Amino acid sequence: GPTDAGVDVLTSIDAGSECATTDDVFIVKGDDLLHNGPPLVLTGTSQDSSIKTLEFRQGFASYVTIAVKDLSLTLSTRSLGTPLGAGRYVGVARAPFTEPNEPGLEMIAGYSGCNTVSGEFTVVSVHFAVDGSVDEITANYEHHCDSGQGFNYGCVHVKVP
Repeated sequence: GPTDAGVDVLTSIDAGSECATTDDVFIVKGDDLLHNGPPLVLTGTSQDSSIKTLEFRQGFASYVTIAVKDLSLTLSTRSLGTPLGAGRYVGVARAPFTEPNEPGLEMIAGYSGCNTVSGEFTVVSVHFAVDGSVDEITANYEHHCDSGQGFNYGCVHVKVP
């Protein structure tokens, strides 16, 4: 079953340690269609941070959307048939449109998103509530939008009461 042990941090991403915090934070670095500029660091509170569990596998969350203010990141293992556990997930597709055995990733900035997505993510740690939903998560990501040359990378940490 799922655990909350730390694992395998993406070697291509140096943002993970910035999210090793007790505060809600969403960090975006890089250069693609959704964000092109200096690093963006959003910190949140319980009023503007959330984790929404949208689907379950084996009684635990497999499709979650993590948000801080107007940025959100969706991570999905539903097409893998497993709960979202600590570990590295490569070869992602856009979260709502994954094929069998394909993890999902989607980033939304304001009301903007991408038609196609590639990249990878690592769930560094995850904690499940009694009902199987996620109530705390730390993850790193690399997000490529619409086959563009640039990409965004960073990390997110949110804990909900």
